[in-house]
Amino acid sequence: MPSSITSASSANPATSVNTINTEINAVSSHKKRILLWDLPLRLFHWLLVLAITTATVTGFVGGNWMNLHAKAGLAIVGLLSFRLAWGFVGTSYVRFSNFFRL
Repeated sequence: MPSSITSASSANPATSVNTINTEINAVSSHKKRILLWDLPLRLFHWLLVLAITTATVTGFVGGNWMNLHAKAGLAIVGLLSFRLAWGFVGTSYVRFSNFFRL
């Protein structure tokens, strides 16, 4: 056991780090980036989160905030309508026909 501690302490740490970095770069250079969701679908998801959060908060608060609550509800309906249409005419990865392979 003392010999392994001695050999580990005598190794050059900079060389070990450089070797690890070289291996990581070699692996990551072979990776290919694939985007599955296009920008309209990403915007849809984040706007839907924002609209649902707004509708929920303004629904609990009530009062003068109910006008904003109604607008958030209309935004949700509009976003869902967009997603329904985009599911049929959008890019290949976001189409409903690619959800299930039969």
